[in-house]
Amino acid sequence: MTQDWMISEIAPEVVRMLKAGNGLNLSEQSRIDIAIGLAFEKAMSRLPIDDASDLYCDIDENYNLYVAAIQEMSK
Repeated sequence: MTQDWMISEIAPEVVRMLKAGNGLNLSEQSRIDIAIGLAFEKAMSRLPIDDASDLYCDIDENYNLYVAAIQEMSK
């Protein structure tokens, strides 16, 4: 169900957070996990409840697609 807007909503914000260098003592995967959660929280405050719910479910179901998009954008 992943739609372009969903990845576009999360991935750029995660990349920005990762480049900020916070949590450098954590593993890369832990940093990505935390940043995805924070990016979702930020998106949730702007999105209509139905879109936020769809986004939450999509991240859960297609987590690897989000990680792949984030890693690609980070290059």
